[in-house]
Amino acid sequence: MELVLFYCRAFCIALAQKGIFVTAVDFSTERGEELALLSQKENLKFHPQLKSPSSIFVKCNVSNKVGSPELKATFDTIIEAFLFLDKNGDGKLNKKDIIKAMNEDFPMESRLIQ
Repeated sequence: MELVLFYCRAFCIALAQKGIFVTAVDFSTERGEELALLSQKENLKFHPQLKSPSSIFVKCNVSNKVGSPELKATFDTIIEAFLFLDKNGDGKLNKKDIIKAMNEDFPMESRLIQ
């Protein structure tokens, strides 16, 4: 289990180092909040003027059985964020989609998000 957590953490940080926004999902508030803060720190290099968090933590016990309401609510939130960013509706995220979404949501900062 610890090895899986290490890879998930490393993957989230690697995404943040590319300027990609991250949602950290964990049962441990301490680990999840720490990962969200580390990801935000990395994202500041790409989005220094961002007024909202570039990374969030969602507390969820992902070891619960598949049909749990907590797990469903967590993934519903992630899907909602994905759909917001997928501007052309092709089910894939690319830089153009993300830039378009961010420019629409944060027009004052559009010159920074390119």
